[in-house]
Amino acid sequence: LFDNTMHTQLQYELAEFDLKNGNITAMTERIRKYWVVMLTSGSDCLHECTITTEPIPRIDEHHTDKPSFVSYCHAWTAAATVLLPMGIAGIKPLKPGFEEVEIKPQTDIFDGFKCVVPTPSGEIAVKYSRNCFEYFIPNAITARLVINDGAIDVSGGGRIVIK
Repeated sequence: LFDNTMHTQLQYELAEFDLKNGNITAMTERIRKYWVVMLTSGSDCLHECTITTEPIPRIDEHHTDKPSFVSYCHAWTAAATVLLPMGIAGIKPLKPGFEEVEIKPQTDIFDGFKCVVPTPSGEIAVKYSRNCFEYFIPNAITARLVINDGAIDVSGGGRIVIK
């Protein structure tokens, strides 16, 4: 029923459902479909709805006719950025405060990505490019790296070639 709604809160919930069910491709396609117009239009705010065939107005523009959006700056519109580090880079907290994390990057779906996740102990940084996965994990964080069917405990910085 809500699959085609333009409302970003509902689209976020559907994308989150895709993530929880391991359907990363569907999650990223939903994010592309419902957020790309806003992100590439030069919008200066977070719109409540994300699809339009008209240019998205700036928040400071005066509207003389009925605006294509009746409200602006909705925080939940940014919520998709929470899904990307978990879905693409695979960085998921296993304990509060990111004391323990799992990193399960989607190396079979994407050709490359970079991601930095701020935590109370410092930044977790990962990069994937040309079959090489690089990571940096603060010393206070216990991390389990899952690639393909293998899992290893990692800390500090490192690099793994993926075959």
